[in-house]
Amino acid sequence: MKKDIYCQFNEYRALYCIFLFLLTIALLVNLNFSMAYAKNIEAMRSRVNNFKTIYKFSKWLGIPVALPVCVQIRETGWLPKHRRASAISPAGAIGLMQIMPYHAKTYGYKSSDLFDPDINIEVSCKLLKVWYLKYDKDLEKVFAAYNGGDGQARVIWWKRCQETRNYVILAMRDYEKFTN
Repeated sequence: MKKDIYCQFNEYRALYCIFLFLLTIALLVNLNFSMAYAKNIEAMRSRVNNFKTIYKFSKWLGIPVALPVCVQIRETGWLPKHRRASAISPAGAIGLMQIMPYHAKTYGYKSSDLFDPDINIEVSCKLLKVWYLKYDKDLEKVFAAYNGGDGQARVIWWKRCQETRNYVILAMRDYEKFTN
């Protein structure tokens, strides 16, 4: 009888040790994911201007934060930070996110308003939301529409325009880097 109690105690002790081991692993894995997420947020924050504004509009509109971050990196990330808000492309796109003036008018702004980084980011995030829903969250098409216009996303963009193809490839690479 005494031996049975001893064996039963050891079984419970073994199960308890296994439980503690699994709990420790679960906590470490969760901590690892949390740290990876924090590193992704920090990496995004360091690469873009006005991260708080991007974060606010992304959350408000329900789009991934990495989406407008990648757009800003592709559009003006190569410029010195102090020149990004005043950037104008040869095609006429304005500001941090390189918004075309006719898109500003769609949301009730003048083209001169696009030099304000907050307005520029707001319009950009609204456009991204429209394309994100229109193309069923297909990020390649969203990036293609942002770079080459809505028509580029509807056609087989990689065969039609090399610039858009390169843009999408690089934006997708950035997106994967920030979300993994």
